[in-house]
Amino acid sequence: MSKQTKLQTKKITSTNASASTSQREILLADDLQQCQTQAPEDVEALILKVSESFGATMEEKLSKFSETLDKILTTLDDHSMRITAAEQRVSDMEDDVTGLGKRLAKAEKKIVLLVSCVDDLENRSRREASGRSKAHVRGKVVIKLHNSRDKQRIMAAGIRFNMRFPATLTLTHQGATHKFSSPKEAEAFVQALV
Repeated sequence: MSKQTKLQTKKITSTNASASTSQREILLADDLQQCQTQAPEDVEALILKVSESFGATMEEKLSKFSETLDKILTTLDDHSMRITAAEQRVSDMEDDVTGLGKRLAKAEKKIVLLVSCVDDLENRSRREASGRSKAHVRGKVVIKLHNSRDKQRIMAAGIRFNMRFPATLTLTHQGATHKFSSPKEAEAFVQALV
């Protein structure tokens, strides 16, 4: 076996990825000793051959690396465009939801108002359909006042009143209408007038 073949075998062994660092150092030291014993022309030829082989190997590895990097960049650009499109759709949906939230709040207020109006209208229609004629309707009566002096004072003050469903006392005093949902509120108002 020639010296050059031995050197190439050792070079291949030293470039093997599974060789440990200490083995590489030993092989490099052996190569250095052999290079020192060989003629300068052989060393130059060997250096040229090694550098050509190293250049070809590096070019091959770098081309594979470059191809892989190009694939990664293409995938990254694709993901970037998809993420941008998704962010735009989310932003559009948030804008739509904000507008719909305002419309929903308005609609809920209207629904509450309409439900109370419907209840009032249903109750009025029941009262109207009770079958009693207007001739049998009683006159003005102050309800739940046990003291006759209080009744007389209210009548003397000229306050118009009536009971509306659902149990809302309505008083009209000097052109202003006042509604009371509890007897205490009405009593406090009457006391303030007297």
